[in-house]
Amino acid sequence: MSKGLTNLGNTCYMNSALQCLLHLPQLSPENEKLSIDCTKRSPKNDYQLMVEWLRLYQNMWSDNNNGVINTRGILQEFVKRCASENVFFESFVQNDAQEFITFLIDFLHNSIKRKVRIEISGKPKTSYDQTKVECIKTWRTFFENNYSYIVKAFYSKLLSFTSCPKCKYLTKNHEPISTITLSLKQDFKSLYDCLNEFTKEDKLDIENSWKCDNCNEKVCPHKKATFWDLADVLIFSIKQFTKIRKINQKISFPENLNMGDYCMNINKDILHYQLSGICIHSGGLNGGHYYAMCKNYKTNEWNLHNDTSVSNISIQEVLRENPYCLFYVRKSH
Repeated sequence: MSKGLTNLGNTCYMNSALQCLLHLPQLSPENEKLSIDCTKRSPKNDYQLMVEWLRLYQNMWSDNNNGVINTRGILQEFVKRCASENVFFESFVQNDAQEFITFLIDFLHNSIKRKVRIEISGKPKTSYDQTKVECIKTWRTFFENNYSYIVKAFYSKLLSFTSCPKCKYLTKNHEPISTITLSLKQDFKSLYDCLNEFTKEDKLDIENSWKCDNCNEKVCPHKKATFWDLADVLIFSIKQFTKIRKINQKISFPENLNMGDYCMNINKDILHYQLSGICIHSGGLNGGHYYAMCKNYKTNEWNLHNDTSVSNISIQEVLRENPYCLFYVRKSH
């Protein structure tokens, strides 16, 4: 069984996030691709956060009898990195688990990033090929000078289309995304409802009006998002909080997730994912408690992680929960 994590005072948000990440083989010291990038990293990088992460991961899965791990080292390095990158984060107050996850993944990437060459060969023959070239060019802009294995593991390629309702002129925007934030509405029943909402076509309102580059008319454009390609790990954050309240609408979520309807990748075989972990928030808008449920990828058993406490649970119990964040890992094929 994996181990519990110390609560240093209002750090349950961090513990729930760490447990879900510590149950991903993509971030293991034994992962060869991660290990290679740690070795090849730029000497200019601040590597200490990754050192603390690898130490934490090794302690989690070691055979020693200590069932609880101290998290002070990784928290201190995380706070230092926030300060150096001008990210506001108070370490000992109740924070947002999703924000912590997003920042930590980005900081770990920055610890091992390096220059690479991203080349494009051949000429596009179809509109699909042309979009693929555009996507690769954008990827090159973002990551040619700061690439790491974490990019492949955690960053999906989001593709947004904006169209003029008058002349049908279409623009595309490509961007990397590590945490996919999904809206929650009172009539939503499942995670697929949230994904359908995320990828549906919307007509923007007058406040978001747009001057078309083609016809020069000021219009309310249509906008649609989809994924060009998906990372090995998908992290979804459900927007349970508004400015005035927490939305307690419960949605179902699958153990096995099919992303085929939401991604343009023509290889549909690689778009199947399996649930790896969830973060749960109990309480209201102004307070509460975070805990996690994670799958041990070595034994395939599920555990409930509540700070220092760890106990076995069934997948049926997991699927009855109301998660704030969900972690899915690509199925091997």
